[in-house]
Amino acid sequence: LASGETLFWLNPGGEGESAYFRLWISNSPKYAFGFTGFKVAQDSTVVAGQVLFAGNFTHRAPRLSRVLFGITG
Repeated sequence: LASGETLFWLNPGGEGESAYFRLWISNSPKYAFGFTGFKVAQDSTVVAGQVLFAGNFTHRAPRLSRVLFGITG
């Protein structure tokens, strides 16, 4: 099996309603890039937080885009 790179040639379409790409974001404030707040780690001074996202990324006209496989130098 030959290895190589993959090239995605994506056609975004027009602007507004005629765009091919659509990003649907959750109606819940928690999952629409909501921040959970900082959480303290056990036995450490490190804190971390999470940004939550739930949604769909769709392409309405995939026939107008291309994917090329196995591209080598």
